[in-house]
Amino acid sequence: MQGLITQIAAKHGLDLSAEEAHLRLEQNGYMPLVIEKIGQYRVSVAHYFRQNGDSIADPDVVFFTGYSEWVPIEIQQVMGYSRYTELAADETTIERFAPRGQADLASFVHQWARNIKAQGWLEHGVNVASKKSEAKAQIP
Repeated sequence: MQGLITQIAAKHGLDLSAEEAHLRLEQNGYMPLVIEKIGQYRVSVAHYFRQNGDSIADPDVVFFTGYSEWVPIEIQQVMGYSRYTELAADETTIERFAPRGQADLASFVHQWARNIKAQGWLEHGVNVASKKSEAKAQIP
């Protein structure tokens, strides 16, 4: 997932090393894909849908990015929330983790990354912010 998300971010000019970063992509036939920096060493990747006027993430996976390889640490889905790691107080390292739960999450993330790639998000995802800027520029 790390390689794919960093490629998508680079394509759309999203600097994941910045203090704050947010990218919302849309593509016909799919729920929007949102990539967001939510902490010094945390990046969220989520699909969102609307229900009764609310935006609902399903799934939303948070990655710890403080090591050379990203580590999926928590997941939120419609049916619940699970966190499989505990970060140090300064959030710069992982102190503890649940091996079985974290392995299951890593397996899910691997399959999800394959789906995101197969759905063509890198090639066809449309940056909502860019789309809005283009529309404003065309208004006389």
